[in-house]
Amino acid sequence: LSGGAGSLMTSESAQMRRSILLVHASFVLTGVVVTMLGPLIPILSARWSISDADAGGMFTSQFAGSMLGVGLSSLLLPRRGFRIVLALGLFWMSLGVALLALSRWPSALAAVFFYGVGFGITIPTGNLLISKMYPEGDASALNLLNMSWGIGAILGPIAIAALVQLHRVEALYWILALLLVVCGAGVAGSD
Repeated sequence: LSGGAGSLMTSESAQMRRSILLVHASFVLTGVVVTMLGPLIPILSARWSISDADAGGMFTSQFAGSMLGVGLSSLLLPRRGFRIVLALGLFWMSLGVALLALSRWPSALAAVFFYGVGFGITIPTGNLLISKMYPEGDASALNLLNMSWGIGAILGPIAIAALVQLHRVEALYWILALLLVVCGAGVAGSD
């Protein structure tokens, strides 16, 4: 009996570690998505021949989507739970990033709005999930989670700059969309 209980504890501990790693991975990816518009603006402006004022509208669209996402997370969390809502946010970001790869102006505003909804759902949900996992001492756990976001926010523009130099910006969209789907599927499938 004691061996069975010990392996159950080990299994639960492994599942918790996996869940924590997935939430951190989702925050790294979210950091990339939130900040990618800045370094992409010159490229997108040239691609679509739009003015600075039009390009600036993408930021408005992104953060309007984010505000809607935060509101949606508040409605969805009590009904669907942390993991499903977090996965939904990651899938929304993936959809928006993929649509951005395919969009022309002005439909790109919708793509940016969609990924804004995704990170608006993901950020509060991930923070609340980690808070729930660490009821004692959640401040340090939340600091580490938000550090993961910062890592993505710093590495994203560096990766974009490298891809611009290689003339592979389109690869960014598809790789990022795929990573968001994989991470979302992992989150949805974790216990």
